[in-house]
This record gives sequence, structure tokens and C-alpha cells, in this order.
Amino acid sequence: MDLPIATSELIALRDAADSELRRRFAAIFKRHRELAFLQRKDRVFEEHWTPETAASRYDFERHEIKDGRVTLIGLEQAEPFSYRINIWFPLNLADDDAAIDAHFAHQREVLMRTRPKPKLDKKTAARHSKRG
Repeated sequence: MDLPIATSELIALRDAADSELRRRFAAIFKRHRELAFLQRKDRVFEEHWTPETAASRYDFERHEIKDGRVTLIGLEQAEPFSYRINIWFPLNLADDDAAIDAHFAHQREVLMRTRPKPKLDKKTAARHSKRG
């Protein structure tokens, strides 16, 4: 790859690359963010949320690349608090959306298999069945 000589051109290239990475990673995060909540096993969580409804309040904030992993971080602003969640995939899958989706599908399958069924009272169970 030939890089521009001018510093301003390098900055423009970096900004364009950052913008495109943000767009791509935000789409991946939105598709798979509920995985961050599939490990929740506490009754209070189960009474009020499903993993999908809990995750729906989180927007993509940023990404980190470290130790062969791409970590996607989401943020929920609930004044005065900020909450973060994250999901990750191996860096070597970065060029293959289907492989990324398969990675998360496998994680979902494992988590769902090991996740205990919640013991909800009838009123809460009825609320959850309406959510789909």
C-alpha cells in the first residue's frame, strides 16, 4: 500500500478508515448485542427483561483490537449513569461477515444450551410470552 506523503492526507485517510470501520462494526454490534446478556441468570433480570430487550437500549460506542480479538463496545446512557456491554470476535474473521455471524451463532447456541430456564411467576411469564 502506498501511503500519502502529506500529513493532512494521512489524517484524511485515517478519518475515512475510522468512519468506515465504525459503520461496519456498528452493524455487527447491532445484529449480535443481545449475546452480552445471554449469560444473565438472575431472577430480577429475568423478571424485567429478555436479552433482546435489555440489549436494544445499547448503541455502538467504539471498538478495540487487542490480542487477536475485535471487541465491540456498546453504551447505554441512563442519566446519571453510563452502562457498557461488549461482545467480541476473532480478528482473523474480520474480512468475512458470514464467518463473524457463524461465530456469534455458535456462541448463542452454547449460551442457550447452558442457560437455565427462568422460574418466573405466572404474571411475569405472561409478560414475556407477549414480547415474543
